[in-house]
Amino acid sequence: MKPGTAIDRTPEGTAQTHTSFAPHAQLFSRSGLVCAVLFCLCVLLIWPVAEVGINDDWVYTITTLDFARTGHILFHGWASPMLGWQALWGALFARLFGFTFTAVRLSAIPVGAAAVLLYHAILQRFGLNRAHATLGTLAFALSPVFLPLSVTFMTDIPSVFAILLCLYLCQLAIAAP
Repeated sequence: MKPGTAIDRTPEGTAQTHTSFAPHAQLFSRSGLVCAVLFCLCVLLIWPVAEVGINDDWVYTITTLDFARTGHILFHGWASPMLGWQALWGALFARLFGFTFTAVRLSAIPVGAAAVLLYHAILQRFGLNRAHATLGTLAFALSPVFLPLSVTFMTDIPSVFAILLCLYLCQLAIAAP
């Protein structure tokens, strides 16, 4: 028996197996895209424009600025080692739009939207129907923790994205023949 399967006994005593994952769930479903668009609209309502550091994102932004200018990641104490790909991603936005706190913070919005899409796909692969997956995704995306942090350049949202990506890839691996 493959991992992720369960055995049900029918009243006649015969065993039937079924998988606990929904292998047909898509990453870019219509309801998942609606959740991501609603998330982005709420971000626009917040209007995260401030040319000042918020919480700890100023130190992450300095590392990104250094990378955009020099091509090297320069460590500035306690915060820099955990940046990784986020510094590269933020530097791309700094190069495209010019370096400002707002330009670097804009780089977090696509990561947050991708996390919302992944979360919806994960819920559907766990067997939730479209309505329940959409409700769960909106509760996640519009929560008072996720939404405010998604407009900062802190490492919380990219970390959630990385964890969700790993979970989604594990679901794909389990469902693979």
